[in-house]
Amino acid sequence: MLACWYDDGTICRCMPCLGGSEYPICQTIDPPEWFCKERDAACPNPMPQAGTSCDQSPELSCGPSCELPIRCQEGTWQYGQEMCPICAAPDTPIATPQGERAIAELAPGDLVYSVDASGIVVVPIVQVGSTPVVNHRVVHVELAGGRVLEISAGHPTADGRTFADLLGGGQLDPNHTILSAEMVEYAHARTYDILPGSSTGTYFAGGALIGSTLAPHAR
Repeated sequence: MLACWYDDGTICRCMPCLGGSEYPICQTIDPPEWFCKERDAACPNPMPQAGTSCDQSPELSCGPSCELPIRCQEGTWQYGQEMCPICAAPDTPIATPQGERAIAELAPGDLVYSVDASGIVVVPIVQVGSTPVVNHRVVHVELAGGRVLEISAGHPTADGRTFADLLGGGQLDPNHTILSAEMVEYAHARTYDILPGSSTGTYFAGGALIGSTLAPHAR
């Protein structure tokens, strides 16, 4: 991937992914297009060296992409290596026996609806995940009936696709028709995911059945 680095800290990449997505799974475009990411004003320029002192928030990443986070932790800049965030917005409504609850409010042990060989089941959450994001983009999906989901492009659907594969006129699951699906800027600081304790690891978001990035088969 061709990249150009500028003196002000801006990085521009020639990318084959719609909206400049950093994910290994994306809606491909041909020909590729240039997408630029400006340096966060709180980040040093040039990028900090690992081990040098800092006093910034650990939520801030000053790395060139989500694959190389550079964060201020315990008073020094530390380099990490993570999977890019491929999860859901904090207010994503999840179906539970007590009614829909925001995904950011859920914790291990909470009961949610999932699916296994016997049909729809109630199971406890066995794992939750949350990833800080900077300059993130998500797929804004509008469903017939008025429900809206904002979920990262690489997040799995229940049938083995990803949200990057979704198109207007298609189906998110057998019961939910997609009116539109487009990449948009993400308004939140973190993404969220859960893993129900079922054989599929799926759950209902906005009424539609979707997969989990935390399921072993999703890696």
